[in-house]
Amino acid sequence: MIDEDEVRIESANWDSAVICMVLGANPPLPVFEGFIKRVWGHLGIAQIARMSMGLVMVKFNDEATHSHVLENGSLHFDRKPVIVRPWTTYLNAIRLIRSVPLWIRLHDLGLQYWGNNCLSALVSTIGKPIMVDKFTQERTRVQFARVLVEMELSDNPPRVIHYMNEFDKLVEQGVEYEWLPVKCKNCGNYGHVITDCRKDQKAQMDQKVTESSFLRFREGRRIIS
Repeated sequence: MIDEDEVRIESANWDSAVICMVLGANPPLPVFEGFIKRVWGHLGIAQIARMSMGLVMVKFNDEATHSHVLENGSLHFDRKPVIVRPWTTYLNAIRLIRSVPLWIRLHDLGLQYWGNNCLSALVSTIGKPIMVDKFTQERTRVQFARVLVEMELSDNPPRVIHYMNEFDKLVEQGVEYEWLPVKCKNCGNYGHVITDCRKDQKAQMDQKVTESSFLRFREGRRIIS
């Protein structure tokens, strides 16, 4: 049997860590580490470590910084999005590749539904709730509720949420995404467009090689004849 008390202590040690992955690329650790230090170094980084499946763990000095990083915008490395999510004991590297954390905005949502339980119930219809931002938590900006949701990659992410309100009336709530991953129409993978597609670039290079070989062959025949 494992020592459950020790497990809790060890787990708490990583509560200030986030897991990062570049969607559509796997840069060398020294290169990505330099990028992370340039972006977050001023916030206080305790550790950067490579994990499996192209994942990188970044541990901050405190949980407040961890929350600040999760709340503030998206990153891009070499024009490719960097997926950032909190470390968890249920981390699954395979699932991390197939799903992404997305910030959504629920405009004109009644303030009576801003409690953690109600927000979790609402967004659970489209994904797994991760956290709300501090403005939603503190009710200091009430134009919209902002929630970070883990969602499966999809060509058509849900744009509305349907729920029954306290009057047993079916209500439709619009969903706005702050960012959605782009999908390459050439190879079908996420994180880049056709102009940056390595598969397309390889095909073009193979075609050039084939054309060059044919020209050399034709010129050789001319010389022989």
